[in-house]
Amino acid sequence: MSQIHTLSVLCEDVSGIASRITGMFTRRAFNIISISS
Repeated sequence: MSQIHTLSVLCEDVSGIASRITGMFTRRAFNIISISS
C-alpha cells in the first residue's frame, strides 16, 4: 500500500540549504514530488 505524506520545512535563508534538505530525503530513497522555495 502506497502512502502520501506532506512535509513543510521552514529554514533560514542560507546558501545551499535546499540542496542539503533534498539530499537528506534522496539518501533515504524518498521520492520528492515538488519543492517550492
